[in-house]
Amino acid sequence: MHIMLLPSWYPKNPNDVNGVFFRDQAHALLKHGHKVGVISPQMKSLYSISGKNRKGRFSKFEIDDGVPTYRKQVLAALPRVPYGNYLLFTRVARKLMSDYVREQGKPDIIHAHSAIFGGAAAACLAKEWSIPFVLTEHSSGFYRNVFKKWQLDLVSNVAIAAECCISVSPSLGDLLTDKLSTKNIVWKWIP
Repeated sequence: MHIMLLPSWYPKNPNDVNGVFFRDQAHALLKHGHKVGVISPQMKSLYSISGKNRKGRFSKFEIDDGVPTYRKQVLAALPRVPYGNYLLFTRVARKLMSDYVREQGKPDIIHAHSAIFGGAAAACLAKEWSIPFVLTEHSSGFYRNVFKKWQLDLVSNVAIAAECCISVSPSLGDLLTDKLSTKNIVWKWIP
């Protein structure tokens, strides 16, 4: 099976530990005989682009131990505009998807990690490319009540569009059922 991962965050290079569990999953799937690739729009703040805060090199494309990995940074320029950064993230995801399909072929499935914004972009790409997608939710932001109503609505729409919804703990799955407008969705638990 050809699986493309679209995480909401991902290591900037193989030495970065931010989102390393997504990278580990890609390599595990590869070792189990699947064709695996990653597209990763990388949100960056104005603060992060100052000279003092640059952490390691940023690799735009690499074959990371057998996993083709496509990255592109996008400035999170619209944090106070509802759907603003989601639209920026999704625009970059579309470009990366086009590059990925042209060079690696069309995947059989998209595995999105965290609805904001990887899952939301995956829902758009899945519809545009006629590819099923699954969503794994990781965010502790639901526990901390950090998401605004428009973000919860976005997550609800993503969950409804997904072929399967996965949470990383049973309590997160229960919380998502309570917080979202998706009472009929069963969140499967995969630790």
